Amino acid sequence: MAIFELIFDICLEVLLAILFGLSYGFNVGQPTRGDVLGAQGFPRIIVVIAFLLIAYQIVVLVRKMIKEKASNGGAESADNNRAGYLKLFICIALLVAYVFGMSIFGYALTTMLFVFAFARTIGYKKYLKLLIFTVVITVILVLVFGTLFSIALPRGKWFFKEISYYWY
Repeated sequence: MAIFELIFDICLEVLLAILFGLSYGFNVGQPTRGDVLGAQGFPRIIVVIAFLLIAYQIVVLVRKMIKEKASNGGAESADNNRAGYLKLFICIALLVAYVFGMSIFGYALTTMLFVFAFARTIGYKKYLKLLIFTVVITVILVLVFGTLFSIALPRGKWFFKEISYYWY
């Protein structure tokens, strides 16, 4: 399983290197007086930070793989792999349901349900803390994106649409 993560991280590093190269085409025309970095500045900063963090993740992952190989000969439990694949499938299904559910139930309710179900799927068991986290994160997201940035969040249909007008 770790080998797939390693391959994925290496592919991300290649993609980030390509994006960094493409950022040289962002600076078209004359730079503005107040902008020292130009149009390519912020994307390059983000790409470099992401590149460094993923490189660190690769180093940690390789060390972990070497340590595991030395301790147990590289044998992984088949049951552990099946459970991991099942959780992955459930998480993907939750994400698909989240995307489609927003048009029916609205952003706020669907986000609460998604965060709760996702946390339960990955193994979080403390219900009270999870409920508080779910409500707090949903309220913050709605306030930041729906109110502060004035982004039109999905309101849902029928009864859910009417309730969403009270939220945002």
